[in-house]
Amino acid sequence: MINNQSQGLDAILSSHENNVAARQNQDMRTISAFAALLAVPTLIAGLYGMNFKNIPLVQWQDGWTVVGLSIVVIDLIIHGLLKRRRWL
Repeated sequence: MINNQSQGLDAILSSHENNVAARQNQDMRTISAFAALLAVPTLIAGLYGMNFKNIPLVQWQDGWTVVGLSIVVIDLIIHGLLKRRRWL
């Protein structure tokens, strides 16, 4: 009887550990997805933050608007892909 109870408790503990691991995996996916969403604006802002004279769209009057909208569009595309894969 004690052996059966021990096996039952082992099964319950194993099931709980599997559930915790699955939740941690989903949490890591969500954290990675947000990191990917933040990486795009960081990269583009880093490139445009450099003091070069010949950066595209800098001399154009609406260049910064185009760059800002490009960041938003790229992030929305990535967000849609991550939602489809159920990472968010």
